[in-house]
Amino acid sequence: SILWDQGRWEAWLPRDNLHIKGRGASIKVPLPGLSEIAIHKIVGALWGEVLPSGWETAELIDESTDQNSDLNLKWQHEGVHYHSQIHRELFQVKSLSYLDQEYRYYNWSNQDSLYYPGKTVIRLNKTQLEVEIDHLNLKPKWKQRLWKLRVPPGAQVRQVN
Repeated sequence: SILWDQGRWEAWLPRDNLHIKGRGASIKVPLPGLSEIAIHKIVGALWGEVLPSGWETAELIDESTDQNSDLNLKWQHEGVHYHSQIHRELFQVKSLSYLDQEYRYYNWSNQDSLYYPGKTVIRLNKTQLEVEIDHLNLKPKWKQRLWKLRVPPGAQVRQVN
């Protein structure tokens, strides 16, 4: 379970009886092969945002006129170099790569003019995480208790920054 609130986050890992707290744009997790999760890059797909800031000024690196080829874009933002492949006709993002991370997007859907990938595969080093969306509710009714992370008494607490 993960709770994210204005740059502050908490995660509960029940298997390890561990409650982790931190701040910043990514969640640092103590799991082999998976040191950091950039939560906005994962859940941004839920509202159709799969490219990070700076893509608007990206350079087209493939000038191919072949209508079956993908558009290849590269850009730099805040010192990080990005590369993305985009479907030429549908303008749907197929992949995003930067540092040691690769995101692949599949099964794009449209709901009330919101385009989002039904499946996202994330590779961080040699670890792979798959996120699938089977239903998207654009007007959810949230219960107040949802915004409280339930951690049992006696859990080990670790602060990371």
